[in-house]
Amino acid sequence: MRRPNATVLAVFVLVTLIGGSNFVAVRLSNRELAPFWGAGLRFAIAGALLLAYSLWRHIPLPLGPALPGVALFGILNFGVTYALAYWGLLHAPAAVAATLVALVPLLTFFLTVALRIEHFRWSAVGGGAISLAGVAIIFADQLSVDVPFDSLIALFLQAVGIASIRSGRTPWPWCPARCCSSCSPSSPASRSRCRRGPTSCRPSCTS
Repeated sequence: MRRPNATVLAVFVLVTLIGGSNFVAVRLSNRELAPFWGAGLRFAIAGALLLAYSLWRHIPLPLGPALPGVALFGILNFGVTYALAYWGLLHAPAAVAATLVALVPLLTFFLTVALRIEHFRWSAVGGGAISLAGVAIIFADQLSVDVPFDSLIALFLQAVGIASIRSGRTPWPWCPARCCSSCSPSSPASRSRCRRGPTSCRPSCTS
């Protein structure tokens, strides 16, 4: 197994720090902004930056038949789940949110088993349980039962929503960049297949 290079490790650490501080940042945002306004502003800025990056790097946008699937994924993965997170964190502490979201690996595994995507494995259950226990131990002194029921439900539904999206059978709605690069990006025919979508690109990439 190859060791990741320094760039990969640096990005991994950065993503861990950003993800770990996410709920604290949302709590701070909720002090100054209405929850849905704060969430909307956050993703409007993120969307503008990602669009600018995709244009700069000439990454094909998922238009045409792929657009409805991409739009639905965005609404569920970012719109609904983060709306629930921002709403729940109006009254729930970040420690409660982090602990509930730590259920995602277990929920994802159980959903994939129910959908017959994966076989049941005790090792996966054990790994998810260790992850959940670790987060609970870290935040043990901050966990509180004095949290409004609607906030708990909102945060739990957020965890369920994330797990449901990650465990689905949804295929790539458009030809991803890594697929195109593996098909010889210097070839005009390959670039044309990528722009036309998965029916023309994926077979040539996986063959």
